[in-house]
Amino acid sequence: DSHLGSILGAAYAAASFGPASQTAITTMVEEIEAAFGGTLKSLVWMDDKTRAAALKKLSMVTRHVGAPKNPTTYPGYEVIQGAYLMSSFVKQQYDMNATVASIG
Repeated sequence: DSHLGSILGAAYAAASFGPASQTAITTMVEEIEAAFGGTLKSLVWMDDKTRAAALKKLSMVTRHVGAPKNPTTYPGYEVIQGAYLMSSFVKQQYDMNATVASIG
């Protein structure tokens, strides 16, 4: 997972987390955020400055529901079946080559 998490997560989500689940969970998260925002607005003990800061933080929450829309891909990288350690070494080399290439 630490080596191929994004693409593994996308494959898992595609197999077990369909569009209906995505919609239902997104709706649930939106309702939780709205309820939390409503609670923040009605807290009598919170001063206006703190309330404004809390509402700003709430508005900056990033939702991560389901799989990434554009998972990281690894063109040219092949997992060696049955050889986890070797696959890990190959992935580390792949990452190093990608880093060096991005530097220029």
